[in-house]
Amino acid sequence: MFVFSFALVPLYNVFCEVTGLNGKIELKATTEKGLENQDGRDISIQFISHNNEEMPWIFKPSEEKIKIKTGKYHTATFYVRNTTSKRMVAQAIPSVAPSNAATHLKKLECFCFEQQELAPGEEALLPVKLLFDNDLPKSIKNV
Repeated sequence: MFVFSFALVPLYNVFCEVTGLNGKIELKATTEKGLENQDGRDISIQFISHNNEEMPWIFKPSEEKIKIKTGKYHTATFYVRNTTSKRMVAQAIPSVAPSNAATHLKKLECFCFEQQELAPGEEALLPVKLLFDNDLPKSIKNV
């Protein structure tokens, strides 16, 4: 499962450190050069979104489940809408399960790299361009 949550970043970092959960992924862009490979295998990715209780935004994947090939970039989008009457800022926190798949995920572009600011009632489609490298263990068929 590939999860994005709008939440408190510091609290999440402490939680992961205390519990030993390792689904966090690096929040930095990779370069496209040399990563894409023609000899990939099919995997399924399920996108799950969860909002912090304090965050009154609608946030959901445009597609809940997709099939992609390892070694190939795929662009997915998430729909977000600020349902309040005030300008708000939030940042997504990505997580990957199973956790050993996280090291094989490369993101060229992701809305999670920076905070998102939305005006009252504003909506947007937020992109993530991702690739799972061909070294993803063969036992992992669903992420």
